[in-house]
Amino acid sequence: MNILKQTIGIDVSYKSFDARFGTTNTQQEINLSASKSFKNSLAGFKLFLRWLKKYVLSDDIPLVFVMEATGVYYEQLAHFLFQHGYQVAVILPNKIRNYAKSLESKSKTDPLDAAVITRFGLERQLHLWTPLPRQSKRCAISAGNINPSKLTARKLKINSTLSMLPSSRIGSLSNVKLYISNSSNGR
Repeated sequence: MNILKQTIGIDVSYKSFDARFGTTNTQQEINLSASKSFKNSLAGFKLFLRWLKKYVLSDDIPLVFVMEATGVYYEQLAHFLFQHGYQVAVILPNKIRNYAKSLESKSKTDPLDAAVITRFGLERQLHLWTPLPRQSKRCAISAGNINPSKLTARKLKINSTLSMLPSSRIGSLSNVKLYISNSSNGR
């Protein structure tokens, strides 16, 4: 059978990500690899690319990495893959969730989620992701230097602070900055 498409479905979380390689052929048969888990770090990304080499069939067959837009967790991996010349598709979680409802499996684990994302990528026409210029610059600077947990911790702290801000005081960005500054100074 002729292989039409190669897809890697990735379920990204805070500390790790699960990946599955899949193909579809001219008979619309889908074949999936076993799931493999990697750390959500530069070292994990490099191991992931080495693991992938045993599955990729040909450079002539389209290969797309598909992942959900899960908070900030997916960003470092998406940028890493994009910077290494790979095609990346970032899908809204509600699209994956609705697609998953149509499948027979009702279980939910990271390896099964990676399988669902892989199937989605194989069956759908995907819109490829490209980073915004500002995101690309930020991630290029931080690639390998900032642990995703530090980024997430900072975002959670800011979101927590903003959620405590009385709505009457959210008039402008300068008010938010002033409130955060005063909060961190113990006022």
